Amino acid sequence: MPVADQASLEAAPAAGRARRRRRHHDYAVFALGAVAGALLCALALWLLFLRPEPAATPVTGVAATPEERALQANLQQKEAELRFLRAQLDTADGQIAIEQGARQSMEQSMRALQDEIGGLRERLAFFEQLLPPGPAGSVGVRGMDVKLQGDALSFTTLVTRQGQGLPEFSGMLRFSATGLQNGNPVTLALHPVTAAGSAVGADAGAVSGSNAPAEVQAGEAHDAALVLRFDQYQRNQGVLAIPPGFVPESVTVQVLEGDSVRATHTQQLPL
Repeated sequence: MPVADQASLEAAPAAGRARRRRRHHDYAVFALGAVAGALLCALALWLLFLRPEPAATPVTGVAATPEERALQANLQQKEAELRFLRAQLDTADGQIAIEQGARQSMEQSMRALQDEIGGLRERLAFFEQLLPPGPAGSVGVRGMDVKLQGDALSFTTLVTRQGQGLPEFSGMLRFSATGLQNGNPVTLALHPVTAAGSAVGADAGAVSGSNAPAEVQAGEAHDAALVLRFDQYQRNQGVLAIPPGFVPESVTVQVLEGDSVRATHTQQLPL
């Protein structure tokens, strides 16, 4: 057999195998193309029909539906009511603070008044113990204090009267002094230097139920310290002039009601 024919016989199977490989390759490419086309078609269908719509981003202050607009309006109304209630609460808190301050001030004033009333009651009880038993209407000089003050004598007297519900007592004080003048024993009348006034005891009204005047107007201004006008008791004070050249040793006070002497009290002076 010629050499050329033998080469042709050997090359024929190789060519067949090559053709078969090309057909297999073409089938694989076709299959891959079909699969890729199917995937592209499926993706297109998903994008067009099956993909979910993205959630709409809410815009502040804008409601998408009437229901949302109604809810937003209701919310704004409630917030306004809440602000109003907070303002009322702040106002009420301020009023409460003011009322508490006023109440504390009133309580302090009440405590001060109660303390003052307690002191007045104690003083009243003290003076009631000082009043000696006696017939109703009897007048007495409960106390007298006379001190040398330069060329004058300062005095304080306490005149009391027994009984309650009696007419107001009206009278005068009359002072005299016993001593030496130019070496001779004498008794001289004493008169006020100035109108020191008649100081009525603060408790007189509490005892008798009426208030005696703080200053009594007499016929002359310098006699005001000697005037008596009270229900239960009265305190008088003033300054008495010492006559020139007179050295007092004792001072006597008389309680006059008209021309009648209702009480007398004498105090010795230190030498």
